[in-house]
Amino acid sequence: MRIVAIALLLAASCAQSNTGVDASPLVDAAPVVDADDRCPLAVNEIAASGDPEDWFELVNVSAGPIDLADYRFIDEADDPNAAVLFDGGVLAAGARIVQEVSDADQGFQLGADDALWLYRVGATEPCDGVDWSAGDAPSGGSYSRVPDGTGGFTTTQPATRGAHN
Repeated sequence: MRIVAIALLLAASCAQSNTGVDASPLVDAAPVVDADDRCPLAVNEIAASGDPEDWFELVNVSAGPIDLADYRFIDEADDPNAAVLFDGGVLAAGARIVQEVSDADQGFQLGADDALWLYRVGATEPCDGVDWSAGDAPSGGSYSRVPDGTGGFTTTQPATRGAHN
């Protein structure tokens, strides 16, 4: 009986990990701050030729939940005061979230040769970010970290919005 229960748990775990999409990235929990003050969020994927909007994906690379209201983003590294606040919500450890970007909502779009910078609220230096060249984030594709959250950026076809790169 114990072997059957273990086999069922392993099968369920494998079935969940093969989907590649975090079903519930936002949770209700107290956020954490990393002791070494490194950025707990990683810019993970950029789609600068979005359909219909540009978007980017963040991954929580820390061991605990992160309150998104403590962070803001912008496409100009030297203008943190113009950075846009996230709507809020708490992102679970290891989870990802996709943020759409449009002129109408954020006052800027992500261009073919552009950048995206993530700031902690109140900070003047970026917490994380990426700068890409024309062609790195093509239509239907993206500029993605491989592996997720820690690797270098590469062009990905097709884009893997909300899923593992």
